[in-house]
Amino acid sequence: MALRLKLAAVAAGVAVALLLAAASAGAATQLGSRNPGAEPSRYACSSGCTGDADLGFRQVGLLGATLEAPEPGVLVSARVYARRLGGTEEPRVVVLRPTEGIGVTIVGSAPVPVSPEPRVYSAPVQLPVAAGDSLGFIMRTGAVDLGVRTRPAPDGAVVRLTFGGSCAPCAESAGTEQELLFAGTVEPDEDRDGLGDESQDPDGGGFFADDLPPDLGEDLDPFEDELVEDDPGAEEPGRRRRLRVLRASPVRDGRTTLVVAVPGPGRVAAEATVRVRDRRRAGDRRNGARRVTVASGRTRAASAGRVQLRLRLTDAGRRLLARRDMLRSRLEVVFRPATGRRLRLRRSLTLRPLR
Repeated sequence: MALRLKLAAVAAGVAVALLLAAASAGAATQLGSRNPGAEPSRYACSSGCTGDADLGFRQVGLLGATLEAPEPGVLVSARVYARRLGGTEEPRVVVLRPTEGIGVTIVGSAPVPVSPEPRVYSAPVQLPVAAGDSLGFIMRTGAVDLGVRTRPAPDGAVVRLTFGGSCAPCAESAGTEQELLFAGTVEPDEDRDGLGDESQDPDGGGFFADDLPPDLGEDLDPFEDELVEDDPGAEEPGRRRRLRVLRASPVRDGRTTLVVAVPGPGRVAAEATVRVRDRRRAGDRRNGARRVTVASGRTRAASAGRVQLRLRLTDAGRRLLARRDMLRSRLEVVFRPATGRRLRLRRSLTLRPLR
């Protein structure tokens, strides 16, 4: 018995705007507040911050939030609810590495421009992060203030960082019941080129490198109209079936959910590509076309079993699908395990607009 899967996607209209507003794929990690855009209860220096030196804040306890990087990567963006009180010096997002007790050392920083209007400010950054690192927000006293939301006791532990003299910085407890309205996004950096794999690195961290071994326990079938998966129960003797696409379901906001069976914990990425004519090479019959990515997505697998991976159309995919009834594409799924070699699965895939 064969399981046939058809992939559908929205090509235009309101779905396009929703696609652009969609969050990053699941492989990225948000450190800090889960909602830095929430209305603040007060500001960090409402009770007074004195002196003319820099000071900073670091969240060390917050239920439901991730505060320390679970693995190495790159900090690619920062978001903070803040307001400018005076001066011109910009506050900074800093990467903090733990030392003794609650002490930290600053291993990287980047400015976050802030104006007098109290709101969420965001900034793209590119700072390497090691496992166990956390984020802090440093500002000039009297120049900028940081939004805070009240948490029920004893949640929301905060550490204050001070500078001056031998302090670079010195850390002391600032109490509890505080949620700093501040967060950053950390993306993996598998090829260690200093670029976030999801939003900064053109090759996605090498997930789809051509030198990957093709033997994933799946034969590479000729590319047809539909994606065909054999019945797992009809496995041939000695044939390993470690990476499989089980199901694909279109979602009306423009995403498509793949259900993928993986052999263990690791990262999963998928990319659908099509060949388009390259006018610059129109006279070269062999090289007169190039591959264009029309949909992609990635996620994490905590253990062996099934994981959901959401594919989103690229700008090129939306344009191509808007002009035709279907796109015959090549789907490539890559699994990078926590240990061991990468696995790759290729199958044909038909993208159709959702009417």
